[in-house]
Amino acid sequence: MEINVIQPKIAKNRALSFWYDGQIATVETDHGIYSLEACGDIRVSFSEEDESNYKDGRAVTRAWDLNLKDKHIINLYNTDAFSNNNWFEVVCIKPDGEVESAAGDVADTYDEAMEMLKTYVEEEYYK
Repeated sequence: MEINVIQPKIAKNRALSFWYDGQIATVETDHGIYSLEACGDIRVSFSEEDESNYKDGRAVTRAWDLNLKDKHIINLYNTDAFSNNNWFEVVCIKPDGEVESAAGDVADTYDEAMEMLKTYVEEEYYK
């Protein structure tokens, strides 16, 4: 299986879906293109002092500016600082252009997501 990686893993301590957006990797098969994607909207407030609700790319940029890592993002999740978050999922782009989604199968980290992509392809999930 040949995986076309579009967005490499940023770092060991930045593996949560939070850091990623859009298409991550693809695998071409006879049944279509399996596409690993980071989906969903991010809405987060980083502190009580700064109650701004950062969205999507601005949230990620702010997290980089604050030098946050996965452990900090997990702490924010646990303190209800997020009103929306994103996730990884695998979709299949069929030869006719139709997109199929498993709706419900998601991964939180880059490595889990890559394993999910491999499993979907090996099991011909979208046959």
